[in-house]
Amino acid sequence: MFPHAVTVTVKRPGGRDREGDALPGTTHTIGGCAVYPRTSTEQDPTGAAVTVITGRWLIVPFGSDVTSDDRIVLGDGTEWSVEGDPAPWQSPFTGWQPGTQVGLQRAKGA
Repeated sequence: MFPHAVTVTVKRPGGRDREGDALPGTTHTIGGCAVYPRTSTEQDPTGAAVTVITGRWLIVPFGSDVTSDDRIVLGDGTEWSVEGDPAPWQSPFTGWQPGTQVGLQRAKGA
Protein backbone atom coordinates (compact mmCIF):
# COMPACT_ATOMS: atom_id res chain seq x y z
CA MET A 1 0.00 0.00 0.00
CA PHE A 2 2.86 2.42 0.79
CA PRO A 3 5.66 2.65 -1.82
CA HIS A 4 8.23 3.42 0.90
CA ALA A 5 6.79 1.32 3.73
CA VAL A 6 8.81 0.49 6.83
CA THR A 7 9.02 -2.55 9.07
CA VAL A 8 8.62 -2.16 12.84
CA THR A 9 9.35 -4.51 15.71
CA VAL A 10 6.67 -5.08 18.34
CA LYS A 11 7.92 -5.90 21.86
CA ARG A 12 5.24 -7.43 24.08
CA PRO A 13 5.72 -7.90 27.83
CA GLY A 14 5.28 -11.43 29.16
CA GLY A 15 3.24 -10.59 32.22
CA ARG A 16 3.88 -12.04 35.68
CA ASP A 17 3.87 -15.53 37.17
CA ARG A 18 2.03 -16.56 40.37
CA GLU A 19 4.88 -15.23 42.52
CA GLY A 20 4.85 -11.87 40.75
CA ASP A 21 8.08 -12.43 38.84
CA ALA A 22 8.33 -11.09 35.30
CA LEU A 23 7.85 -13.63 32.51
CA PRO A 24 9.84 -13.32 29.28
CA GLY A 25 8.22 -11.20 26.61
CA THR A 26 7.91 -11.81 22.89
CA THR A 27 8.77 -9.86 19.75
CA HIS A 28 7.45 -9.89 16.21
CA THR A 29 7.78 -7.65 13.17
CA ILE A 30 5.15 -5.94 11.05
CA GLY A 31 5.96 -4.80 7.52
CA GLY A 32 4.10 -2.43 5.22
CA CYS A 33 3.86 0.35 7.82
CA ALA A 34 3.95 4.14 7.69
CA VAL A 35 5.20 6.48 10.43
CA TYR A 36 4.67 10.22 10.61
CA PRO A 37 4.94 13.01 13.23
CA ARG A 38 2.16 13.85 15.62
CA THR A 39 2.90 16.12 18.58
CA SER A 40 5.75 17.28 20.76
CA THR A 41 5.38 19.01 24.11
CA GLU A 42 7.67 20.15 26.88
CA GLN A 43 6.79 19.80 30.54
CA ASP A 44 8.58 21.26 33.55
CA PRO A 45 6.36 20.40 36.55
CA THR A 46 9.06 20.90 39.20
CA GLY A 47 11.12 23.69 37.69
CA ALA A 48 14.19 21.44 37.86
CA ALA A 49 14.23 19.75 34.45
CA VAL A 50 12.33 19.72 31.18
CA THR A 51 10.71 16.55 29.88
CA VAL A 52 10.06 16.41 26.15
CA ILE A 53 7.16 14.17 25.15
CA THR A 54 7.11 13.33 21.46
CA GLY A 55 4.34 11.59 19.54
CA ARG A 56 4.16 9.70 16.25
CA TRP A 57 1.39 8.03 14.30
CA LEU A 58 2.01 4.50 13.09
CA ILE A 59 -0.19 2.97 10.40
CA VAL A 60 -0.03 -0.84 10.28
CA PRO A 61 -1.88 -3.19 7.92
CA PHE A 62 -5.46 -3.95 9.00
CA GLY A 63 -5.55 -6.90 11.43
CA SER A 64 -1.94 -6.47 12.60
CA ASP A 65 -1.14 -7.72 16.10
CA VAL A 66 -0.59 -4.55 18.18
CA THR A 67 -1.97 -3.91 21.68
CA SER A 68 -1.90 -0.98 24.10
CA ASP A 69 0.68 -2.82 26.27
CA ASP A 70 3.25 -3.12 23.47
CA ARG A 71 6.39 -1.15 22.75
CA ILE A 72 7.32 -0.40 19.14
CA VAL A 73 10.87 -0.21 17.80
CA LEU A 74 11.14 1.87 14.63
CA GLY A 75 13.70 1.35 11.90
CA ASP A 76 16.00 4.00 13.40
CA GLY A 77 16.19 1.98 16.65
CA THR A 78 14.06 4.31 18.77
CA GLU A 79 11.60 2.62 21.11
CA TRP A 80 8.09 4.00 21.64
CA SER A 81 5.15 3.22 23.93
CA VAL A 82 1.75 2.56 22.39
CA GLU A 83 -0.60 5.28 23.57
CA GLY A 84 -4.22 4.15 23.92
CA ASP A 85 -5.85 1.41 21.88
CA PRO A 86 -4.99 0.85 18.21
CA ALA A 87 -7.81 2.12 15.98
CA PRO A 88 -8.70 0.10 12.86
CA TRP A 89 -10.05 2.07 9.90
CA GLN A 90 -12.86 0.64 7.78
CA SER A 91 -15.02 2.41 5.22
CA PRO A 92 -18.72 2.24 6.10
CA PHE A 93 -19.52 2.50 2.40
CA THR A 94 -17.25 -0.07 0.78
CA GLY A 95 -15.85 -2.11 3.67
CA TRP A 96 -12.32 -1.16 2.57
CA GLN A 97 -9.86 -1.65 5.43
CA PRO A 98 -6.84 0.59 4.77
CA GLY A 99 -5.09 -0.07 8.08
CA THR A 100 -4.93 0.48 11.80
CA GLN A 101 -3.75 3.75 13.35
CA VAL A 102 -1.54 3.45 16.43
CA GLY A 103 -0.52 6.40 18.61
CA LEU A 104 3.10 6.28 19.77
CA GLN A 105 4.72 8.29 22.53
CA ARG A 106 8.23 8.72 23.89
CA ALA A 107 9.53 10.87 26.77
CA LYS A 108 13.06 12.24 27.18
CA GLY A 109 14.59 14.24 29.97
CA ALA A 110 13.86 14.73 33.64
